[in-house]
Amino acid sequence: MKEKDKKKSHRVLKVLLGLVVVIIIALIALAVWQRDNISAFIKAQNETQESIAEEISASKANTQKEIEKYNIPIKRDFTLEEEEAIRKGTLSVEEAVSRIMGTDSTDEDMAQQSDGTDDASPSDTSGGQTSGQELTEEQQIVTDSLKELYSLKAYYIGQLGVVENDLKAQYKAEVGTTFNATAVAGIVQKNMSRIMNLESECDDKVYSVLDNMRSELEAIGADTSIVDVAEDSYVNEKSLRKSYYLSLYK
Repeated sequence: MKEKDKKKSHRVLKVLLGLVVVIIIALIALAVWQRDNISAFIKAQNETQESIAEEISASKANTQKEIEKYNIPIKRDFTLEEEEAIRKGTLSVEEAVSRIMGTDSTDEDMAQQSDGTDDASPSDTSGGQTSGQELTEEQQIVTDSLKELYSLKAYYIGQLGVVENDLKAQYKAEVGTTFNATAVAGIVQKNMSRIMNLESECDDKVYSVLDNMRSELEAIGADTSIVDVAEDSYVNEKSLRKSYYLSLYK
């Protein structure tokens, strides 16, 4: 295939996938998650990819400020670049989590770039915790719970990439690179329950972790405000993420 034809084919597939995503969001909006998905769709149409990315980054930064109060080994959230790598399958869940926990050898420079500082000690990779220092019971609960939440986040971002690739493959196998509205609708219909179940499954697991974290903190008489912070962050970023992914296909 000539280079010109390859580029044309890629553009057509991108437009088709965009149509699929829009139809999925529209149908789900009418069926189950009406308010959230309509808002995400409108935001994606009215704002740029860059502005939505800035909102996601701001949300991450606000959440991290609250996490830093606990002086635990979680250094930061995933960067948008890392999330894209997870979605594309070039960064594993385990590697991504090791980076934000400060256990990945490449993480120090990335963390410094993220917060604009350059004076952290190479040996201090625990977000303020001294190496070898024992965590309090409260710190351990928060660390374990947030690590589990970030692992879930990475896993389901990866699953979005799997769905995206499957939709592309299904359409290309059935139709090729030409647009066919009936085929688009058929593929959406076949994958609807899968997409709905994926989000429902993610919600269930996230709220299970949040409930457990709250119960464990209450059991030792500790403050539970971090649970509310984590929940608000999840709800806000999930909505922003829908807008961001939709904006990729405008």
